[in-house]
Amino acid sequence: MLEELQLFQDPNFDESIVREEVRTYYPFVKSFGNNDEVEIAIYQQDSILLMSEAAIIIEGTLKKNATGTGTIEFTNNAGAFLFDSISYELNGKEVDKVRDPGTVSLLKGYLCYEKEDSSLSIGGWNYPEGHLVTYDPTKSTFYLRIPLWHLLGFFHDYKKIIFGKQILRLIRSRTDNNCFKVSKDDTNGELTITNIELKVKHVFLNDVIKMNLLSQINTDRPILMPYRQWELHELPSLTNGTTKEIWSVKTCSNMESPRYIIVAFQTNRKEQKKRDVTFFDNIEISNIRLTLNSEYYPYEDMKLDFSSKKYHEAYFMYTQFSKLFASNNKPMLDYEDFNSRALFVIDCSKRNDSIKSSTVDVKLEIESRNSFPQNTKAYCIIIHDRVMEYLALSGVYDKSLSNMKLVVVDMQGFNLSDFYPKEISFVNGQQNTHYLLKPPVPYRTLSCDVKKQVKYLESNFHGLKYSSGYVSDDDLNEILRNHLLNSNVDFVYVKGHQKKEFLEKKTI
Repeated sequence: MLEELQLFQDPNFDESIVREEVRTYYPFVKSFGNNDEVEIAIYQQDSILLMSEAAIIIEGTLKKNATGTGTIEFTNNAGAFLFDSISYELNGKEVDKVRDPGTVSLLKGYLCYEKEDSSLSIGGWNYPEGHLVTYDPTKSTFYLRIPLWHLLGFFHDYKKIIFGKQILRLIRSRTDNNCFKVSKDDTNGELTITNIELKVKHVFLNDVIKMNLLSQINTDRPILMPYRQWELHELPSLTNGTTKEIWSVKTCSNMESPRYIIVAFQTNRKEQKKRDVTFFDNIEISNIRLTLNSEYYPYEDMKLDFSSKKYHEAYFMYTQFSKLFASNNKPMLDYEDFNSRALFVIDCSKRNDSIKSSTVDVKLEIESRNSFPQNTKAYCIIIHDRVMEYLALSGVYDKSLSNMKLVVVDMQGFNLSDFYPKEISFVNGQQNTHYLLKPPVPYRTLSCDVKKQVKYLESNFHGLKYSSGYVSDDDLNEILRNHLLNSNVDFVYVKGHQKKEFLEKKTI
């Protein structure tokens, strides 16, 4: 019935949360110099927290040298560039880690945020204005409030309450030159962090909901925490003087197979105080192609020409990512801005079965209309799905990898018209079972060549007699269903193409 007709419906008020408090947590050691490790721990395991709304508070100073004649100002996303890596642990298990959070969150901002969004201005995100709103140049002081969801993909996707022992670990950057830029060579800046703390929202539930939650926790019921991990890879330098580069990015398991690939380039920008690190150079790229094993993405060449403003294909792929990944219909970069902040997005989220193997080779073919400039660094961000399983009484497990249910199948047999197993074994990490199969056809019906092969294998290879066995073909079908189809198996490993085909015919 339509809502408009519910005249006598009782009002419904959400009173599941009776109180909220924001509490501050401090690092063990207050040392915030370059290369220092800053660790903030939450040991209140019974507290219920909304970590997705937590924020890092940073206070400090940025002073210009007295003899400098130029100006100094913070770069966009300066707060994230203060760190070389950021990691988050839950009950001793690392849930998410980002290397070079400045670059990763900068690319994420261009891809996922809207230009009109001002909620991150106090966190150091000052695009396109170009100045930090909390910086007071007269006193040289600055203040940052950076939400964790800006830095770590886990908190960007997982918005539910969390409890347990938690640790946020920050590694300070080797240099702070990426955090500010100067207008003249004689000008330099001295950045000092005076305080870092973590503000976390605590929630207090009403008694009924709290008792229900505790009863389920005491049964050690698994809590699944899915998110999309942003994994950064760097190529220190493209080959100078060439127009084509083939980059073998990584080999990964199919559970870490990419959903999206983001590629960007910078020429002599990192740690250069006069160069803005927030720009990404197009270096006259004409085409970028991703190879996953033997599959290509995109199918056709892009045929880009940045000098003629012919990069509409790359810009379209950028806008599609904003729409599909972040539900953002107003991308941060317009067509003109994209020229100086070129981001190449490749959607590989739809894959066929040929890629769903045990390993995936990720390669990039990069082509340019001109020779690659000297000191040009390439960035590749692999976005892939990850699922953590949290058992409050047992621990945290990577559901994507270590907690998947695997079965290893080994077979020995004979090549008749096709491969047919004589012995088959199943190993699932807890038990090992094996079966001896009856011959599919009587020995006397075999051809002379096949009989010779059988005799050789019986005497010199596996030693299994062709006439032995106690499992019929119908029983084998039932055995395969029980071991592989009815046991919630995530992966089946078998060595050999013939054996793989045999299992596929029997189980599909």
